Amino acid sequence: MASRNNLVAYDPAVAREAARAELRSKVVPKVLDCNKPGAAPITLSAEAQERQRAAMAAELDKIKRRMDERRRRDPTFKETAVDFDRSKMLPFSKFRDYYAELGVEQYCPPSELKDAYKKASLRLHPDKMVSRPAQERLEAESELHRIKDAFAVLSEPATRQAYDKARDRLEAQYEAGVVVTDEATKPPP
Repeated sequence: MASRNNLVAYDPAVAREAARAELRSKVVPKVLDCNKPGAAPITLSAEAQERQRAAMAAELDKIKRRMDERRRRDPTFKETAVDFDRSKMLPFSKFRDYYAELGVEQYCPPSELKDAYKKASLRLHPDKMVSRPAQERLEAESELHRIKDAFAVLSEPATRQAYDKARDRLEAQYEAGVVVTDEATKPPP
């Protein structure tokens, strides 16, 4: 038992390392049978390899067309001039169509996004829904939250770029017949 007169020196580096060790002991890495040492490598059939190649080619083509269209329609868009700060990226779902939720085109400039958000938020604001039935107010509130999420994702340049690329990849994989099983089995966008 330690007495009250004992001094204990606190070393932050030791405390951090102890916390990391504790976390490492709690995390159990999931090792698939195919990733274990000595396991036979996975080989895809020629048809599956061709579908993968087609999906990747279609994805690159979609990304190129998207950038060209954005440059053509949005005079403020300069892919090389914009500093995409990845630390500000927001989480998003590639299975949601944020553009449709806001009611804008995929290639719209930020000013159009802002205008659509303002119109929708004014229409669905809780102060405007006071005289409506409770069910309608709840639906408007959930719609407003969806619109806020969509605007947050699309108004942040790095997040919008990552979202567009993820959607292009998803569409290209569905078009090429590649099954996507990373999040959940969902219908094509």
